[in-house]
Amino acid sequence: MLPLPANLASSEGYYDGAMPMYFGESRGHLHLVDTAIGENRLHLNVYEMLNDHSGWFVKYQVELDELMGAFPEMIDSNQHPSSHHYYDFEVFDVVRGEKEDAFMVVSIRGKIIRFNVHDKSFKQISDLTNVIYGRIRGLHVHRYTETLASFL
Repeated sequence: MLPLPANLASSEGYYDGAMPMYFGESRGHLHLVDTAIGENRLHLNVYEMLNDHSGWFVKYQVELDELMGAFPEMIDSNQHPSSHHYYDFEVFDVVRGEKEDAFMVVSIRGKIIRFNVHDKSFKQISDLTNVIYGRIRGLHVHRYTETLASFL
């Protein structure tokens, strides 16, 4: 069994239904996203598994504070600011770039946002609020990859 990042391996574990925000692969590297220790839910650590599979390290530290100004709907006003559910967003994907072009795909109430983890720039890439009924969740999302392979 691989050692987990320190805040995930603590004896306290998760509380209030919290779970890691994302677990997936990009360019042959396994990533796990969770809230940074002692920070608010907008400050995230993107962990990457070591090449020898012996543990994890923090690959990116991401602060999503700028998204609140552009997308105030990411705050659930029915929740107390100390609640784990106060910020309403979901990490759909972490895409590892060559150098400075790594990004996260984040959903905020039906809007799909591309967030550059290095320069904190962001761009809305889709608005599905009027297209589908209900909310989009990570289990409804799959990465699209072009390929030359044929399944015929």
